[in-house]
Amino acid sequence: MHRIVSLSAAMACVLSAALFCFGAESSLKARIPLEEQRKQAVIQVDGSNLRIEEKLPLPTDKKKKTDPSSLAARLGEPEKDIHWTPAWNPKGSGSLRLRSVVSSPDKSVIVCLEETGTIGKGPYGGRLLIVDTVGRRILRVFEIGRKITRIALDPAAMSAVCFAEKQEELSQKSGFAVVDLRSGAEMVFVPAETPVSFLVRSGKIYSASANGVVTVFRPGAEEKKTFTAGPSPRLDLSGDGKLLIAASDDAVRFYNPDSLKEIRSVKLPAGTRLYRIVQGSRDASRLFYSTGTGYGKSKVFLVMEQGVKEVSDDSSGEIACNPKDNAFFCGRLLRNRLYRLDPNTFEELSYCDPKNLRPVTSGKTLELFCGPLPGEVIVLDSRGALYSLQSIRKRWRKSMIVESGMR
Repeated sequence: MHRIVSLSAAMACVLSAALFCFGAESSLKARIPLEEQRKQAVIQVDGSNLRIEEKLPLPTDKKKKTDPSSLAARLGEPEKDIHWTPAWNPKGSGSLRLRSVVSSPDKSVIVCLEETGTIGKGPYGGRLLIVDTVGRRILRVFEIGRKITRIALDPAAMSAVCFAEKQEELSQKSGFAVVDLRSGAEMVFVPAETPVSFLVRSGKIYSASANGVVTVFRPGAEEKKTFTAGPSPRLDLSGDGKLLIAASDDAVRFYNPDSLKEIRSVKLPAGTRLYRIVQGSRDASRLFYSTGTGYGKSKVFLVMEQGVKEVSDDSSGEIACNPKDNAFFCGRLLRNRLYRLDPNTFEELSYCDPKNLRPVTSGKTLELFCGPLPGEVIVLDSRGALYSLQSIRKRWRKSMIVESGMR
């Protein structure tokens, strides 16, 4: 006679046997499928450099007037007081864990991208800090669960487009993540290869590859357009939004941002290695760029429709131009000085030693950004301090935004 055993009973016997073997053999290891292991990876977020407190009301006379149409004003008042010191990576000679710092087109907001996760191990995440340059305060802070390396702001859509690298341990592909600037929520993700540069305009992404192919698309839409610019182009839009700028080491090319047809180009001197490039006018008829010449030095040039003109042969490479009054700022290697030059003759009008101005800081200038006020430049230094410098005739006024590396 054959005994008939139900499937459930058979499974129970197998399970009991497995449990017995696990108890008897201490060396037995449970094998977890790879996909399940990836889902268990957790991004370690260290909040020790971030302090969020209840917001204290400011006296009326201390409130800064912000243009109601600016991005900072449209983001609204912060709900909390946010205090932040940029995190430090102690590896090698040490460096800030800032992956990218960008300014909004209207200069009212600076967004800092800080890397999170275990240094040298990962997986990694990104922390976005939205800084109001007029009110000198942090408006928002968001934790993003992707390895974000670069960001571009889209004020019209109230969003940030972030490029995230691939992370196998989290089963994450590389691509563009569109993040809402009000809530920090990821609205859409588009898988893509790593671009050499990209920008966003009214929901449209312009992404450039090393071979000069620029792809234009809207996240979620199937239609894509392409055109070819110079090798490894850096993309930007003119201040008035009428020109797409593609700057390569050989030339600066200008396109219609809608038809993508080339309008004109200006050749650059042989041996150019673009370091920084900034706009000197809203219509992009004047552009400034710096190029490395060795031993930490750079030359600065002015690009016009008629050609290229040398502005300085002794620069650190850090430059900025304020469209409010065409104030042009140029960093020098000597004592980390910052010079203001005449926008027409390029003669020195005045200079300062930024870290020695009160409040005194200890870092060297890393990057310059145009400020929202006439004669103003925003400085990010090597110790994570972010501050405003306003040049008024021969005098310079310093105001802290992110208080880090103070002496």
